[in-house]
Amino acid sequence: MPVSTCPERTSTAPNAQDAVWVANGPTNQLFYPYVSSCVAVTLVFANGLLGGHASQVTTNAQNPQLQPAQNLQAVINRMIPLAPAAATRGAFKKIYFIGTADDPGWQLAQATTQITTAFGAPTTAQPAKIDLTPVDIVFDTPSGTLYMVKRQGPSQGAAQTVIDAQAIDAELPY
Repeated sequence: MPVSTCPERTSTAPNAQDAVWVANGPTNQLFYPYVSSCVAVTLVFANGLLGGHASQVTTNAQNPQLQPAQNLQAVINRMIPLAPAAATRGAFKKIYFIGTADDPGWQLAQATTQITTAFGAPTTAQPAKIDLTPVDIVFDTPSGTLYMVKRQGPSQGAAQTVIDAQAIDAELPY
């Protein structure tokens, strides 16, 4: 199953691919490993998903700074050029913020404005905010299902996340 993983940038992985486009496909999934003190942002389009994984702190190991809103804005800026043309991506349906989404430091209203400036308003006006952490997240394009499982340790991978979410009914249509 083709899985596109979207990790956060950290001091040990400062150049991680924290933004990704995943076209809908018979086996395509977008996987966010171990969303802990961070936020995963997912834009749902008719023909795919645009995802980003924002850390609360900078990647500077010697002097990390807490700046969640700036990091989220930077991730969104990396997401925007990854999106294919509007005719390819299709209608913009919804925005998801998952992780420490209730933390006001993320300034999600500002992030939403940044997104809608680039892509227009989604058909579901209010972004979905899911405050759940630490969690592994899978958006499964063939089924249109979002799977989320709380994790107390390292990520278990996309396939195990789907299995574990199904076992506890932690899935919902996106």
